Amino acid sequence: MKKNSCILAFAGICLTSSAIAQTKSLITFTPDTATNIRAIAVVNDSTVWFGGSNGSWGYTTTNGSDWKMGKTELGWQNTDFRSIAVTPDNAVLIANIASPGYILRTNDMGSSWRQVYKNENKEQFFDALVFSDDKNGWALGDPQKGCIQLLKTVDGGLNWSAVDCAFLPKIETGEAFFASSNTSIDAKERSVWIATGGPKARVIYSSNRGKSWKVSETPLQQGEKMTGIFSLAMYNEKLGVVAGGNYDNKAKTDNTIAISVDGGKIWKNKFDKHGQEIKDLPFVSCIQFVPKSKGKKLIAACLPGIYYSDNYGRTWVKINDEGFYTFRFSPSGKTAWFAGAKGKIGRMDF
Repeated sequence: MKKNSCILAFAGICLTSSAIAQTKSLITFTPDTATNIRAIAVVNDSTVWFGGSNGSWGYTTTNGSDWKMGKTELGWQNTDFRSIAVTPDNAVLIANIASPGYILRTNDMGSSWRQVYKNENKEQFFDALVFSDDKNGWALGDPQKGCIQLLKTVDGGLNWSAVDCAFLPKIETGEAFFASSNTSIDAKERSVWIATGGPKARVIYSSNRGKSWKVSETPLQQGEKMTGIFSLAMYNEKLGVVAGGNYDNKAKTDNTIAISVDGGKIWKNKFDKHGQEIKDLPFVSCIQFVPKSKGKKLIAACLPGIYYSDNYGRTWVKINDEGFYTFRFSPSGKTAWFAGAKGKIGRMDF
């Protein structure tokens, strides 16, 4: 990358990569130090929800100047909520890891929660929750008896039904999904993508709302229990990114990111006819496209560090040293909210 290339602009000012590193300030909050946060959902520039461990949840509508904190009702208070989604009509849903597995829903800003799903299977473990619109949503869980647990809703999360195992692809023994950042599944319009890890790092995808599925290989690190894809994000139905690595060896930077431009059929970590390689990152817990950037700009939350790219991930610049599990952009792309251990939440304004 040329030192004088303009890779991001603020208020009409052209900034170089070094200027970004100096300019990008991170404002941090700790609304609840007793919880670890791996689930975050951003409604707009000033409103963000989170789900955490110890049954905790919370939100701000004031850009972080104050927080509404809560605990779910008795029986859910020891759960670890690692999945969250806010629908366009402002219903909030959270799901926990481990058994019993719950999906809870509120439409009154947390004043009351309704249990809309429960599973007491000993293998129960929810990994991620996502909605493509205000009605259609997906909940992903680790395999049970060798079958992917994939739930679907068509009524905004009021009711959930399991996708028949006969319609889902087979996965290898030990192959599962990571609940590191609520990004092991994504959905756009009629398409759904699922990222796997362990012995394989693959993408399972459907272009017809789950009626049929295909599987694609990726070049990401794989073969060990804590290797594979920890985060998947789609900019649209064609352009997507997968990232991860080895959680037990976070400094290993080879094969931690790959890009698809054909809806997930092929994933590459090399570009153009010369085979230009993607600049690898340390272990990636969460990766996202910057909204309204035509897919060129990405942010990666690594452990540790926050990284930025303006060229589809070919090169990266570190813009902050903090380590976070997960993050999301506001729809406008002006604000990114990060979350991590001991209740730490960060806000970075673009």
